[in-house]
Amino acid sequence: MLADNDDPWFGLKPSDLAQEAGYDVLCLLLRKFESDQIRKFMITRTLEHVSAEMSLDDFFLPTDGIINNFPVEVQKQKVQRLKKWAHSKKFKTIQGIKAGLTAQGREKLCVIAAERYANVAKVITDMSWKRYESLREDLSTAQFMFQELPIPALEAQSQEISMEHESFQYDAFLIHSGEDKPKVEEVLELLESRDIRCCYAPRDFLPGRSILSCIEDAVELSRCTVVMVSENFMKSTWCQHERDVAEVKAKDTEGYSVIPVLLGFKPSDLPSAYKVKKFILADSQDFIPTLVKAIEGIFLSRSLYLMGFISLHY
Repeated sequence: MLADNDDPWFGLKPSDLAQEAGYDVLCLLLRKFESDQIRKFMITRTLEHVSAEMSLDDFFLPTDGIINNFPVEVQKQKVQRLKKWAHSKKFKTIQGIKAGLTAQGREKLCVIAAERYANVAKVITDMSWKRYESLREDLSTAQFMFQELPIPALEAQSQEISMEHESFQYDAFLIHSGEDKPKVEEVLELLESRDIRCCYAPRDFLPGRSILSCIEDAVELSRCTVVMVSENFMKSTWCQHERDVAEVKAKDTEGYSVIPVLLGFKPSDLPSAYKVKKFILADSQDFIPTLVKAIEGIFLSRSLYLMGFISLHY
């Protein structure tokens, strides 16, 4: 039997083996998942999703200090405690998370975790190499910033960023005309398949609550607003009102962003109020990756702002 250091494959990564065998495409794919930052990112997104799926009755960790009357605060506390649990158990892989949940008798959550992890893995698999490098660079930048901070500041700012991230129910509120529903739902599906949490009025507005209140809630609970600009949108008074609410939020809140997306609408026909913002063309080849990057970039920028490294002006 060969010792490890006598084995010709000893020390080689899966991507190295694929390259040796001449599978260049597989080699590039495997390399995406050899980054520590990416692996941590995948585990973090998985734990956040598992936490959101757990009621307090299902929660297997201590719930002392959690006030059930405040849903946003409950979610914050659940996420934080679940992450601390995984860290204390040294769970760094999905296999570890699944084993831990199974040991707690939470087989259903084990399945949910596996499905979410697979979903995040698919998103990363489908990313262009350019988009992947951008994500890894963003994660590395954030990690470097944290490492440079003194420990007390690190703990305080890390908690502030974590709590702010978890306080948003959605990553993006989609404003659109009902006439554009088929196209918007196509965009919605593509965004959510990439792990972007969207607020979509026909699905997420509460029945019986006034439209005005629902719009205000959606803006408050979302990290940004995506405005789907079309001929139909421009003719709708309600759409204009939704945009106005989002613009007020953007003016009053450092780091809140309104992202215009042009649905078959000519840039030259945009009103002056829209031209001051960068817009995204829905008919461009890289529309969805560009939109995802814009939405995800808001979180990183906001994080660096909270850490005092940049100022935000949108």
